[in-house]
Amino acid sequence: MNRLRQAKCAFTLIELLVVIGIMVLLAAILLPTVLRAIGQAEKVQANSDIKQIETAVKAFFNEYGRYPGQVKSEDFISSTDSRRTNIIAVLRGLNDTENPRRIQFLEVPAKSLDRNQFVDPWGNPYMIAYDGDFDNFIRSIPRTVLTGRQVAVWSIGPDGE
Repeated sequence: MNRLRQAKCAFTLIELLVVIGIMVLLAAILLPTVLRAIGQAEKVQANSDIKQIETAVKAFFNEYGRYPGQVKSEDFISSTDSRRTNIIAVLRGLNDTENPRRIQFLEVPAKSLDRNQFVDPWGNPYMIAYDGDFDNFIRSIPRTVLTGRQVAVWSIGPDGE
C-alpha cells in the first residue's frame, strides 16, 4: 500500500518530457523576437552615439574655430586608429594641446571605449569626416561625396561593411 502512494506522488517520464517539450517550443518562438529586439537596441545606441559625436565636433568648432585634429584647410577623415583616438581624446578633454581649456565636449561610457577609441555596439570604431575647406562638400570619404554637411560620423555596423 505504501508503494502505491509513493508512486502516485511522482511525475511520470512522459509528463516531464511533455513539459520540457512545451518549454523548448516557447523558447523557440520567443528567441527570434528577443534577438530582433537586441539588434534594434544596438542600432538605436549607435545612432545616439553618432549624434553625440557630431554635436561634440560642432561644439568644439564653435569654441575653437577649427575641427579637432585639423592641421590644414582640407577635408578630413579619421582613417587611422591614431587619428580617431586623438579626436576622441580631444573631445573628451584629455588633450590639452588641441583643447587647452580641457573642455569635455563628449562623454564616453567605459564600455564603449576600446584602446581609447569610441566603438559602436559591435566593437568597430566610429568614423569621422568633416568639411575642412568649407566648400559645403565632404570628399574625403571613399566613393562618396556628402553635400551640405559639415560633419559626418558613421559606423560600419554589425557586418563590418
